[in-house]
Amino acid sequence: MGSSIFAARLKDLLLYSLKKDTQLAEETTLKRKSVYNWIRGVTYPNAESLLILANYFQVSADYIIGLSDKEEDMKAVEISATEAHDTLINHLHAYMREKGITYYRLAKLLGVGQGTMMRWFKAGATPEMAILIRISKLLDKSLDELLGRR
Repeated sequence: MGSSIFAARLKDLLLYSLKKDTQLAEETTLKRKSVYNWIRGVTYPNAESLLILANYFQVSADYIIGLSDKEEDMKAVEISATEAHDTLINHLHAYMREKGITYYRLAKLLGVGQGTMMRWFKAGATPEMAILIRISKLLDKSLDELLGRR
């Protein structure tokens, strides 16, 4: 998955919905500069922003990011960032129990430091998009499922 796929999908979704990037920012809690950087392929959204985009355009998070080519028509699911975080952590805990692995082993599988991962579990931090994608692949679950949209 490259930033160019995400940027192209976001551009297409804006075009299809007859919206401009400034309108997207005005009609949501997204920052205009963030939307602009996403469209240019400079950065990715965080999990909270991804939820906002998926709900706004009523498509799957996997489609927007480029993990799926299937443009599902999904109703907006009102889920808070806290609920999405808790759902993600529950999936990670379930995986750890199922595989009988420790936090240390999970951190190694995901290619992150143990301190970074512990911030997700203990401090409520959310993994960056590239790590969310790794989690999705490791757990064999869609981003929508990991974040509680399914």
